[in-house]
Amino acid sequence: MKAYFKVKPATAASSSLKASIAMMPLRKNVPQGRNDWQLTTCPRCGRECWYQAENAKILKQFVRDVSFLCTECALQQAGQAQEKEKFANETETNILQT
Repeated sequence: MKAYFKVKPATAASSSLKASIAMMPLRKNVPQGRNDWQLTTCPRCGRECWYQAENAKILKQFVRDVSFLCTECALQQAGQAQEKEKFANETETNILQT
């Protein structure tokens, strides 16, 4: 099965969205990378992980401001963002109720 779609360059509108995080597989989870993967380190924790150059190139066409973190750091940061959003929503609800 083949799927085709038209790729449009990222625009100012797409870069004004929330920060995007892309995950890089940790070397400890994937000891052998694929041909187009480059061994690098996570900018947040310094652990070895795999940068997927071809995937990154495609992703950057859609989202200009994307950060690449190892899987664990990306999930941790996403969880923290959810907690902040939840707290903000609860605070807003409490203010409206008073």
